[in-house]
Amino acid sequence: MPRKYKIQKQYATWVIAAALTPVAVVTVAQVILGADWHGVLLGGGIGLVVAGVFVATAGLVSRPVRWALEELNDFVGRVARGEAHGETFSSGLKEVDQAAVTLTDVMRRVEKNQTKLAAAEQELKVAQKDLDEYTYTISHDLKEPLRGIEGFSKLLLDGYRDKLDDNGRYYIETIRNSTLRMQQLIIDLLKFSRLSHQKQPLLPVGLNLMLIHVRLNLQYALDQKHAELHVNRLPTIICDATAITEVFHNLISNAIKYNDKPEPVVEIGYTEKPHPKTGESEYEFYIRDNGVGIKPENFDKIFQLFQRIGTDSEGTGVGLTLVRRIVEWHGGRIWLESAESKGTTFYFTLPKRETKMPATAAERKLVETTTTGASLS
Repeated sequence: MPRKYKIQKQYATWVIAAALTPVAVVTVAQVILGADWHGVLLGGGIGLVVAGVFVATAGLVSRPVRWALEELNDFVGRVARGEAHGETFSSGLKEVDQAAVTLTDVMRRVEKNQTKLAAAEQELKVAQKDLDEYTYTISHDLKEPLRGIEGFSKLLLDGYRDKLDDNGRYYIETIRNSTLRMQQLIIDLLKFSRLSHQKQPLLPVGLNLMLIHVRLNLQYALDQKHAELHVNRLPTIICDATAITEVFHNLISNAIKYNDKPEPVVEIGYTEKPHPKTGESEYEFYIRDNGVGIKPENFDKIFQLFQRIGTDSEGTGVGLTLVRRIVEWHGGRIWLESAESKGTTFYFTLPKRETKMPATAAERKLVETTTTGASLS
């Protein structure tokens, strides 16, 4: 039953109840006071007549109100569908007409703001495109001379090593390392600037297969440090594959880089648990290492742009900021637990979204044969 008929039915019930109440009271009073039945029937009959008149009058009075409300409801529907441009509403009832005027004014302002918003979005797209082209050009122009400095400093160091004293070799090596850091900083800043608007579609991604590719990219670093990378069975999640690959690559790379142990170990795993506030299921991933550790007072600092801690001369101060942005964009959180000289564990969460497509047969085979509780070292 439509809502307006429910309201009318309830209204009629209240009217009849209000009309019959005096009749019932008079009748009961006459019975209690001992009036004869003829008097009771006469009083009840008169009460019913009065009640009938009351109900009829209430119905006649309420009919224009109902008609006005029905017309207002129809007008609201046309406004909502955008079919009432230029129309005015008049029902003859001041309060109802005032509501229609207010509604029309609100919709007019909404349409005006929507037009402004659409224009602003278009301007933003044009500005973002110009910024992308500018950023790409600047980064390319900056990297070109840096490649020249790095290349010639390497030639100078290799070709004239025997002719240079320790100070000379140290100076050239410092120039070369600074150049490499500047190149990496430009690359990281380019990634950071593009993160907010160059997002890929969220698709099912098997994380064990992803981490096989991450490991291949980090093979040289693993070999240099003689590090072991242990990957437990991980789920298939809905995410931006490129962005989440960056998260794992950055965290694993840091776990290898900032490790002073003779046998560095990095472990990756996850648990599934409810969100502490919403109760919805989410994945909580961890990347654990046995490296140098981080002081508690630096836990927040390391996620800030351009912030490096201690004597860190390798990082650019962009990587972990990028990681946090990616995790938060996916609807997750990131934090860490650490103690100096005892290693660090980074935790981050990602919502559990239902995967509409199962993992491919090749992916399942790779997961079962290479990553089920195995060591990728």
